[in-house]
Amino acid sequence: MKPAYFTALLAATLTASPAFAWTADETQRARKGEVVVHEVTVADGAAVEAIFYVAAPPAAAIGVLWDHEKFPQFMPNAKTSRVLERHANDIVLEQVGGQGPVNVTLVTKRHRAGNHIDWTLVRGDVARNDGSWDAAAAPGGTMLTYKVHVVPKGPVPARVTSFLQKQALPSMCKAVRERVEAVSRKP
Repeated sequence: MKPAYFTALLAATLTASPAFAWTADETQRARKGEVVVHEVTVADGAAVEAIFYVAAPPAAAIGVLWDHEKFPQFMPNAKTSRVLERHANDIVLEQVGGQGPVNVTLVTKRHRAGNHIDWTLVRGDVARNDGSWDAAAAPGGTMLTYKVHVVPKGPVPARVTSFLQKQALPSMCKAVRERVEAVSRKP
Protein backbone atom coordinates (compact mmCIF):
# COMPACT_ATOMS: atom_id res chain seq x y z
CA MET A 1 0.00 0.00 0.00
CA LYS A 2 1.32 3.37 -0.96
CA PRO A 3 1.66 6.31 1.46
CA ALA A 4 -0.27 8.56 -0.95
CA TYR A 5 -3.25 6.22 -0.69
CA PHE A 6 -3.27 6.51 3.09
CA THR A 7 -2.89 10.28 2.94
CA ALA A 8 -5.96 10.42 0.70
CA LEU A 9 -7.73 7.95 2.98
CA LEU A 10 -6.96 10.07 6.04
CA ALA A 11 -8.22 13.22 4.32
CA ALA A 12 -11.42 11.47 3.20
CA THR A 13 -12.02 10.02 6.65
CA LEU A 14 -11.48 13.31 8.43
CA THR A 15 -13.71 15.27 6.07
CA ALA A 16 -16.39 12.56 5.89
CA SER A 17 -16.43 11.78 9.60
CA PRO A 18 -19.21 13.23 11.66
CA ALA A 19 -18.08 15.94 14.04
CA PHE A 20 -19.41 17.11 17.36
CA ALA A 21 -18.33 20.13 19.39
CA TRP A 22 -17.88 19.22 23.05
CA THR A 23 -19.10 21.79 25.56
CA ALA A 24 -16.93 22.99 28.44
CA ASP A 25 -19.28 21.15 30.83
CA GLU A 26 -18.89 17.87 28.93
CA THR A 27 -15.13 18.22 28.85
CA GLN A 28 -15.09 18.90 32.59
CA ARG A 29 -17.31 15.86 33.26
CA ALA A 30 -14.93 13.74 31.16
CA ARG A 31 -11.95 15.04 33.17
CA LYS A 32 -13.73 13.90 36.33
CA GLY A 33 -13.99 10.34 34.99
CA GLU A 34 -17.25 10.24 33.07
CA VAL A 35 -17.42 8.79 29.57
CA VAL A 36 -19.47 11.36 27.66
CA VAL A 37 -21.22 9.90 24.59
CA HIS A 38 -23.12 11.63 21.79
CA GLU A 39 -25.04 10.41 18.80
CA VAL A 40 -24.17 12.33 15.64
CA THR A 41 -26.73 12.74 12.86
CA VAL A 42 -25.65 11.12 9.60
CA ALA A 43 -27.52 10.29 6.40
CA ASP A 44 -26.95 6.55 6.76
CA GLY A 45 -26.35 4.16 9.63
CA ALA A 46 -25.27 5.46 13.00
CA ALA A 47 -22.45 7.64 14.22
CA VAL A 48 -21.40 8.14 17.80
CA GLU A 49 -18.59 9.94 19.55
CA ALA A 50 -17.20 9.64 23.05
CA ILE A 51 -14.73 11.66 25.08
CA PHE A 52 -13.00 10.54 28.26
CA TYR A 53 -9.91 11.26 30.35
CA VAL A 54 -6.96 9.00 31.08
CA ALA A 55 -4.24 9.73 33.64
CA ALA A 56 -1.39 9.06 31.21
CA PRO A 57 0.37 10.95 28.42
CA PRO A 58 -1.06 10.94 24.87
CA ALA A 59 1.80 8.75 23.58
CA ALA A 60 0.90 6.03 26.12
CA ALA A 61 -2.75 6.13 25.07
CA ILE A 62 -1.98 5.93 21.36
CA GLY A 63 0.59 3.20 22.05
CA VAL A 64 -2.07 1.01 23.67
CA LEU A 65 -4.57 1.73 20.89
CA TRP A 66 -1.96 0.88 18.21
CA ASP A 67 -1.07 -2.45 19.87
CA HIS A 68 -3.94 -4.20 18.08
CA GLU A 69 -2.90 -7.78 18.81
CA LYS A 70 -3.54 -7.17 22.52
CA PHE A 71 -7.12 -5.90 22.12
CA PRO A 72 -8.67 -9.25 23.14
CA GLN A 73 -6.84 -8.95 26.48
CA PHE A 74 -8.77 -5.84 27.53
CA MET A 75 -11.39 -4.72 24.98
CA PRO A 76 -14.89 -5.93 25.82
CA ASN A 77 -16.29 -8.23 23.12
CA ALA A 78 -12.97 -8.41 21.20
CA LYS A 79 -12.38 -12.06 20.41
CA THR A 80 -9.47 -11.83 17.96
CA SER A 81 -7.39 -9.04 16.51
CA ARG A 82 -4.74 -9.85 13.91
CA VAL A 83 -2.53 -7.62 11.78
CA LEU A 84 -2.63 -8.89 8.18
CA GLU A 85 -0.25 -6.28 6.70
CA ARG A 86 2.09 -3.70 8.22
CA HIS A 87 3.64 -0.73 6.39
CA ALA A 88 5.28 1.90 8.65
CA ASN A 89 2.28 3.78 10.11
CA ASP A 90 -0.33 1.84 8.13
CA ILE A 91 -1.80 -1.59 8.80
CA VAL A 92 -4.55 -3.86 7.61
CA LEU A 93 -6.29 -5.43 10.60
CA GLU A 94 -8.76 -8.29 10.94
CA GLN A 95 -10.93 -8.28 14.05
CA VAL A 96 -13.66 -10.57 15.27
CA GLY A 97 -15.91 -9.39 18.06
CA GLY A 98 -19.41 -9.68 19.36
CA GLN A 99 -21.61 -10.84 22.16
CA GLY A 100 -22.77 -14.40 22.66
CA PRO A 101 -23.44 -16.21 19.40
CA VAL A 102 -23.40 -13.01 17.32
CA ASN A 103 -19.95 -12.27 15.87
CA VAL A 104 -18.88 -9.53 13.51
CA THR A 105 -15.72 -9.79 11.41
CA LEU A 106 -14.13 -6.60 10.10
CA VAL A 107 -11.03 -6.00 8.01
CA THR A 108 -9.96 -2.38 8.27
CA LYS A 109 -7.14 -0.19 7.01
CA ARG A 110 -5.65 1.82 9.84
CA HIS A 111 -3.32 4.78 9.79
CA ARG A 112 -1.38 6.35 12.64
CA ALA A 113 -0.24 9.97 12.53
CA GLY A 114 1.11 11.37 15.78
CA ASN A 115 -1.64 11.16 18.40
CA HIS A 116 -4.33 10.20 15.87
CA ILE A 117 -5.46 6.81 14.54
CA ASP A 118 -8.12 6.45 11.88
CA TRP A 119 -9.63 3.47 10.09
CA THR A 120 -11.90 2.60 7.23
CA LEU A 121 -13.58 -0.67 6.34
CA VAL A 122 -12.06 -2.91 3.68
CA ARG A 123 -14.59 -5.72 4.04
CA GLY A 124 -16.69 -7.31 6.72
CA ASP A 125 -20.08 -8.08 8.16
CA VAL A 126 -21.16 -4.41 8.02
CA ALA A 127 -21.44 -2.08 5.03
CA ARG A 128 -19.39 0.68 6.69
CA ASN A 129 -17.18 1.06 9.75
CA ASP A 130 -15.04 4.18 9.72
CA GLY A 131 -13.68 5.97 12.73
CA SER A 132 -10.84 7.44 14.69
CA TRP A 133 -9.09 7.85 18.02
CA ASP A 134 -7.57 11.21 18.99
CA ALA A 135 -5.38 11.81 22.04
CA ALA A 136 -5.00 15.42 23.22
CA ALA A 137 -2.80 16.46 26.12
CA ALA A 138 -4.76 17.61 29.16
CA PRO A 139 -3.59 18.65 32.64
CA GLY A 140 -2.09 15.50 34.19
CA GLY A 141 -3.08 13.22 31.32
CA THR A 142 -4.98 12.88 28.06
CA MET A 143 -8.43 13.50 26.69
CA LEU A 144 -9.27 10.64 24.33
CA THR A 145 -11.92 11.09 21.65
CA TYR A 146 -13.42 8.08 19.87
CA LYS A 147 -15.55 8.45 16.72
CA VAL A 148 -17.25 5.74 14.71
CA HIS A 149 -19.71 5.66 11.81
CA VAL A 150 -21.34 2.26 11.25
CA VAL A 151 -23.73 1.20 8.50
CA PRO A 152 -25.03 -2.34 8.94
CA LYS A 153 -25.69 -4.74 6.10
CA GLY A 154 -29.33 -5.60 5.75
CA PRO A 155 -32.46 -4.02 7.16
CA VAL A 156 -31.19 -2.96 10.60
CA PRO A 157 -32.71 0.39 11.58
CA ALA A 158 -30.20 3.18 12.29
CA ARG A 159 -31.70 3.75 15.74
CA VAL A 160 -30.94 0.13 16.69
CA THR A 161 -27.34 0.45 15.49
CA SER A 162 -26.97 3.76 17.32
CA PHE A 163 -28.46 2.31 20.52
CA LEU A 164 -26.05 -0.64 20.45
CA GLN A 165 -23.06 1.65 19.82
CA LYS A 166 -24.02 4.00 22.65
CA GLN A 167 -24.53 1.07 25.02
CA ALA A 168 -21.12 -0.44 24.22
CA LEU A 169 -19.03 2.74 24.37
CA PRO A 170 -18.84 3.37 28.15
CA SER A 171 -17.48 -0.10 28.96
CA MET A 172 -15.07 0.00 26.01
CA CYS A 173 -13.77 3.44 26.97
CA LYS A 174 -13.37 2.45 30.62
CA ALA A 175 -11.45 -0.66 29.56
CA VAL A 176 -9.16 1.49 27.40
CA ARG A 177 -8.65 3.90 30.33
CA GLU A 178 -7.73 1.06 32.70
CA ARG A 179 -5.32 -0.47 30.20
CA VAL A 180 -3.61 2.82 29.33
CA GLU A 181 -3.19 3.77 32.98
CA ALA A 182 -1.88 0.31 33.91
CA VAL A 183 0.61 0.27 31.03
CA SER A 184 1.82 3.79 31.79
CA ARG A 185 2.54 2.84 35.43
CA LYS A 186 4.84 -0.02 34.41
CA PRO A 187 8.56 0.82 34.68
